[in-house]
Amino acid sequence: MDEDLTDDSSRTVAGLAAIDNILGRNTTAFDAVTNVLDRHSTGL
Repeated sequence: MDEDLTDDSSRTVAGLAAIDNILGRNTTAFDAVTNVLDRHSTGL
């Protein structure tokens, strides 16, 4: 059971690292989307 937990943790950490890399590379695109959403929510 300990091995299963370790495998799951490793996969989770790897997944979070991948997401961090994607967000880091696409920060400007992410900011643009956030700005558009902010404008829409204030418009509502």
